Amino acid sequence: MGKKLFILTLAVALFAFASCIDYENTFTLNNSGSGTVHIHYWMTADVAGQLPKGEGGADPLSEAEITKKYSGEGLSVSNVKVREESTKKEDGTETKYKHVELDVSFTHITKLSNAPEFNLWTFEWNATEEKVAFKAVVKPGTQQNLTEGTNTYTAIFNFPGNILTYSENGKIDQAKPKQVVYAIDVFKMNRDGWTLTAESQLGSKKSCIAGNLVFVVLIVVGMVIAGDKKRLKEKN
Repeated sequence: MGKKLFILTLAVALFAFASCIDYENTFTLNNSGSGTVHIHYWMTADVAGQLPKGEGGADPLSEAEITKKYSGEGLSVSNVKVREESTKKEDGTETKYKHVELDVSFTHITKLSNAPEFNLWTFEWNATEEKVAFKAVVKPGTQQNLTEGTNTYTAIFNFPGNILTYSENGKIDQAKPKQVVYAIDVFKMNRDGWTLTAESQLGSKKSCIAGNLVFVVLIVVGMVIAGDKKRLKEKN
């Protein structure tokens, strides 16, 4: 097989396998734009068994290979776990899945674009004295053989303060005023790209300081009361 034909075949295989993967990534952000993202993606065991090997025949679902995909300047990968799960249908048939989970911490959300798995993403984070404005843009991909309605990419963003505005493709639960959930069909994301926006209040530092002051005051008051009781006891 010629080199060009081999590369083309491998590329098509990669795109086909990628189309069989669902994602749910949960981002937690600080006022400064730093934070973490919990990565979770899964696929059937059959697809997992056919994933292209890494360099030197490395297992694509090994900790080392998974870490490579999410590493880059300003990023730190931890807690990589691969687990199996089975589901049974009413007819008795069973489907086995491979789940991959890991955490990525970032010094600033714009640094996520340095990871191979986020190379199509660009992030903006603009903070003022009162609020932060967030924007993420995903460029259209080049995956082939995707099927509409098969796989979903869900991005959950936890902002430092209450949500002020968010784009129409997001959803908010009143019980979670700091969180916006975005979801898109992988086929559509690959074809059209994806844009996410939101504004949130800044996370409150004053409340933390106030809470600490209250805690200190309570300790001092407790010590004073204990001292008074001791002195009263000594007098008696």
